[in-house]
Amino acid sequence: MGLPDVAPLQEEMLRELKERTMANVASLQPSELLKAWFPMGIDGWLALQKEFWNQMTSIGRQDDDKI
Repeated sequence: MGLPDVAPLQEEMLRELKERTMANVASLQPSELLKAWFPMGIDGWLALQKEFWNQMTSIGRQDDDKI
């Protein structure tokens, strides 16, 4: 008594997965990709980067004030 032969099922599932993936990739537009990758939008990322920069540069200024 051995394990069942699942190769046909696996092949069918992989075929279906490939078809769905290709259909989704074909329908994606660059603007939709950007929305998925940057949900905050480019302006939100720029604001976040600016805030990080301000925090990092203020640390250096605080250290200079202690000297």
